[in-house]
Formats: sequence, C-alpha cells, structure tokens
Amino acid sequence: MNKKVISAIGLVVLSLAISARAEPFSVEPIQDGHVCNDTQYGPTQSYDTPAIHVRNIASRRRVGYVMYDISGLKVSGRIFENVTLSVMGYDPGPITVYGIKENLDDAFVGLNFNQLTWATVPAGVPNNPLPAVDSPVQLKVEDLVGPLLSFTAPARGVRASTDPSQELADFLNQDTDGIIVLLLAPSNEGGNAIIRCMEYTDGALRIEGELGGLPLGASSPHPADKSTEVPVDALLSWNPGANAIAHDVYLGTKQEDVAAATANQPIGVLVSKGQTGTTFDAFGILAFGQTYYWRV
Repeated sequence: MNKKVISAIGLVVLSLAISARAEPFSVEPIQDGHVCNDTQYGPTQSYDTPAIHVRNIASRRRVGYVMYDISGLKVSGRIFENVTLSVMGYDPGPITVYGIKENLDDAFVGLNFNQLTWATVPAGVPNNPLPAVDSPVQLKVEDLVGPLLSFTAPARGVRASTDPSQELADFLNQDTDGIIVLLLAPSNEGGNAIIRCMEYTDGALRIEGELGGLPLGASSPHPADKSTEVPVDALLSWNPGANAIAHDVYLGTKQEDVAAATANQPIGVLVSKGQTGTTFDAFGILAFGQTYYWRV
C-alpha cells in the first residue's frame, strides 16, 4: 500500500538565489565601414578610409555599418547591463544607432566591409531600386531594430562614451547567434559626423558595459509548493539554477532552520551536500502528519 503523509508537506523553495556579480566587458568590432550614395562616391562605389562616415549633406550621403562577435560573452544566466558605445571622434555630429534584425545579420558574415557599396549592402538602406544619387539618406526600416541610442560624435582625437542604453542592452540580450550588426545613421538632414574605425590605432567603436546575472537559484520544485497527501517515499526534484554544477538540499520541519542553514552550519537540515543530480529520495525522512520545508 502506498502510504501517504496526512497533512501538507510545505515544499517551499526558499532559494538563497543570488545574482552573479556584475563584471565589466569591452568588445571591439570584427568589421566596420560605410556606404555612400552621393556625387563623390556613387551607390556602386566603395570608399575605404580609416573612418566611418555618417553624413547627410549635399554631395555626402553616407551610412555606417559595424559588426561584432559577442558569442564569447553570451553565457547562460548572464545579461548585458549599462551598455554604452565608446567612440573615437573625428568630426562631431549627431548619430543614431540601429540594429540589423537577427534574421538578416547572417548575410553580412564573410563580407569585407571596406568593399561594401550602397548597391550591395545586404540590409538597412533601400537599394532595390536604388534611390536617386545624392538624395537625402533614407533607411529600410523593416530591416532594423531601434533606434537603440543617439549620440553626438566627440571632437577629433577624443574618445568618449555614450550614455547607457537599455535598448542596446536588450538588443544584445535578445541575440541568439552571437553576431550583431549596428547601423550608424545621420540623425537628421544636415548631419555630418565622422568617427574613427578599427583600422585606425585605438579607433574602434567599442561596445562596453557590464555582464550582470539572472537569479541563480533552483526552481520548479516537485511536488509543488503547498502540496498535500504527499507520499512518505516522495522523490523531490527541481530545475537547476543557471550555471549550477552541484546542489545542497535542505529539508526539515522548521521553516526558519531550512532558510538559514548553510553547508558550514547545517542546523540538522542539510540532507544532501554537493550532489550533481536534481532529485532527492526523501524516503526514511518524511513522517505522517507533518509539514516539511525544503530548499536547494
């Protein structure tokens, strides 16, 4: 006969969940450049120079592209926070930053950004059909996420950081393939900014910020919280916390003891220490007519 516990077992995961300590990061681009559609460089011409042109004046209609590999920073349980761009200036001017949608950024992989043209760039600007030469800059908004942030390029030779952008952080957090492409557009007609690029010494447009943490505690206890009529031979199970490599299981009749106990001070409720599995056989511990609490 399958014996039952008469009263409830309070299966409460009083998780001592913590957040991972925020750690700074800085990542440089793997490709950058710009495309032109003006009387100096037409839509089928590339323009290789140690700077990224973001311009929207007569005879200078240009948009920048910057690609990053953030795969080494994408760790389960970690999130991008307080994200900024660190910019080396050349000519001050207003710039608005967009992200290329993830389903389109693969088309940029393997391209030489110094050889991109307005006519051949895979996404971000209209080029089928091509706009009139030297017409004001237009964007292909259906290819873009954002705006992610806007800033004024610093003075020549000055490196400065933008204000943190939650939209840019969200863009990084939502990425799944580790490759992102940013589009740098002039913020308005008359915008005339130039920033240094990765080919220029210390010129790269860096993405900087912090890697913070999602809660690391165990979750989804089984039997569920406040379950009743739980068998005395119940098998307790849970989903592991992010990045967990081992688990300590605490089980007892006093909620305050289960909440306060540690591996060094088990208070008589540490029933399993350093186990790698996500189940615990409670047979022999549980008794009839008793409420229990547990924590992983």
